[in-house]
Amino acid sequence: MAIAEHHTIGTELPVIGSDLELVSANELPEYYIHDIAVAEHRIIIQSMSMTYSAETEEVLDAVMEKAGTIPLVRVLASDFSQRFDDAHLVVNPFGRHAKNVRKFVHFMTELQARGTEECRVEAGFCHQPVTRRPRFLTNPYAGQNHDKTAVADDIVYDFGGVDLKTTGFSNLDSMFRFTSRVWADERDRRSKLIYENNRLDTTADLPPYILDEHSYVIVDTGQPGRSAIYEEVTRLVDDSEVTGITFLSQMTPEGELAQILEVKQRELGAEKVVVASNRPSKLVLPARLKEAVLSRFSDLELSYPENHEDYLHEKILIVYFKDKPTLVIKGSHNMLEQGVTFGTAEQMLFSTDPIIVAEVEDRVGRLAFIKT
Repeated sequence: MAIAEHHTIGTELPVIGSDLELVSANELPEYYIHDIAVAEHRIIIQSMSMTYSAETEEVLDAVMEKAGTIPLVRVLASDFSQRFDDAHLVVNPFGRHAKNVRKFVHFMTELQARGTEECRVEAGFCHQPVTRRPRFLTNPYAGQNHDKTAVADDIVYDFGGVDLKTTGFSNLDSMFRFTSRVWADERDRRSKLIYENNRLDTTADLPPYILDEHSYVIVDTGQPGRSAIYEEVTRLVDDSEVTGITFLSQMTPEGELAQILEVKQRELGAEKVVVASNRPSKLVLPARLKEAVLSRFSDLELSYPENHEDYLHEKILIVYFKDKPTLVIKGSHNMLEQGVTFGTAEQMLFSTDPIIVAEVEDRVGRLAFIKT
């Protein structure tokens, strides 16, 4: 990848430690609780949607116990988490979701109150751009911070889509866990900017982070209509040397990427170009209607989770080449043009590292899909 300007990280220390492992969403609570309990210097939790519920309370209670006892506890959620819509058109204000939202807002207030001069606590909500448009005409995702991470001292959970909300740990999803003071410091730096300014600086793109000779990271700062991640994904997939593709995302690809995948399926066959997403019936109503239209007019052969109860939340792309190493792309971006339009802040890892590729291939290989 030819990049004129970039961040070079890890010249003195490895960016991604040798203890790298890919942890599935259903296993994350146990990992989080252990690493939070033994942390002595910092805890950072960043997610778009957060709720205080039966599924998340043990993790959030573990964070609360550390607040005021170690130098830094920082919890960042989108202001999306303060509202009762959660992308649904109608939510019962007396129902479980609304109750969990109120409990989380109370949690954040109590967490902030535990801070001292010596032991900082920073509990914040990232805000949307100010708009004069009526609420019902405002895209609820516009400008939201969709990037997720957790840091406990120098242990980092990253490059996945797991939110700390009711369904976050039951979705088909995963996060990389590894030890790296370098990347933990970088995540600390960026999350501090979000806390202090409510969001990343959206006036300019961040240059890519070059981790090593195998891997780089691209960050979208949240500019509606622009996505360096999506541009890079389409560039890499639209390569004449591609021999196979595995695409996993919440929703069916659309626009330019969908067109490229359709061409690749025709050229290489649906067995070589696998496109997996959720059944339209698993999505909230606006997305369900959109998926129904896409599936009607798209020539893509799609795959769905074999278990009808499963909800696919992974954002993974594996690209196989004729004479180049296999490439894995993984992170928070659904790789949809919809996300580009929304202008959500995102992060994706691009890697040909054999260890990372093997972890992701093993993860995908353990997921069961059926063709439509």
